[in-house]
Amino acid sequence: MHERYEAALDAVAYLQTTIPDVIVYSAIVHWHPVAAKHRLPRDVSYWKTLNAEMIVWATKLRVLLIEGWKSSIGVQDEIKQAQYLLKPVEGLLWKCVDDWASGLR
Repeated sequence: MHERYEAALDAVAYLQTTIPDVIVYSAIVHWHPVAAKHRLPRDVSYWKTLNAEMIVWATKLRVLLIEGWKSSIGVQDEIKQAQYLLKPVEGLLWKCVDDWASGLR
């Protein structure tokens, strides 16, 4: 989980700095440190309502295409929710994010 969190941190920074006027929200970036510190459940059912509500407010869903995204129950739930709400769903290639982040290191 921590590796996905680190990847999402880079992706949020990448999107925020490379796409003008974008407002980026990432559930894992926002909630992972809170959940870890306070031992909140990691089960997808605990987070499903919160994630669905954030998608209601979103104009689009971008999925970071890192290892495990296809098998992630949470990610697949978010995709289904976005599609149900007729929100665009786009993939974000990890290589683009990693190349950008590597230039900062």
